[in-house]
Amino acid sequence: MSEMIDRVAKAIALQSHTENPCLEDLARRAIEAMREPTSAMLEAEPDDDGEFSKENSIFHARQFWQAMIDEALK
Repeated sequence: MSEMIDRVAKAIALQSHTENPCLEDLARRAIEAMREPTSAMLEAEPDDDGEFSKENSIFHARQFWQAMIDEALK
């Protein structure tokens, strides 16, 4: 199981033990658990031969990822 899948599964399991877990709360916990990218995600490189340096792409990947997750949590 990947680190991210394990993280999301644990978040859902913890939330599902509340008295009346609703699907929205479960989804919110799963998205929150995905907010911080794993090291493997940060190290992933695009399939194309773009002109991005690895350091630059890691910085931007983290910013875009967190902004997308923040937007999903609104």
